[in-house]
Amino acid sequence: MPSAEALQAFYDVCTDVAGGDPEAYDRAGGAGWQAGDYEEGGPFKSIYSAYRAFDGYDEVSLWSSVETYKTQRLGYCRVDFGDPTSTIDFDDFASVAGLTGNVTEQDGYVFGVWETPDGQKMVIADRREGVVQIEFNLRIPLTPAQ
Repeated sequence: MPSAEALQAFYDVCTDVAGGDPEAYDRAGGAGWQAGDYEEGGPFKSIYSAYRAFDGYDEVSLWSSVETYKTQRLGYCRVDFGDPTSTIDFDDFASVAGLTGNVTEQDGYVFGVWETPDGQKMVIADRREGVVQIEFNLRIPLTPAQ
């Protein structure tokens, strides 16, 4: 799977499951993600984990949470996977959802940060020794029922 396509798939699933809609977990399952172990988050935190195989990469593990506070909700999602041939090109995030950011190398590792124009979705990633970790952070508006 090409880098840009994989990054788009990670963005899509992570922003969905970290976006606060409980039905997102079913949509992830419909997209091929296998639910992982259930974790109890309590009344203010929902947790979801899953995994999926992607052509050209090691199995991708996903962990997500949505936290509800008095004045805001925060969504978080992380994907981790092996990429020993460095197929993922973080510069491809420029073609995903209007994200803008920077990529840099330091001590042989690659790091990047991006965000949407409205500042509501932020992404941070790194590749170290053939392992990629990408984190998605979302500010989620409160609804009147919350």
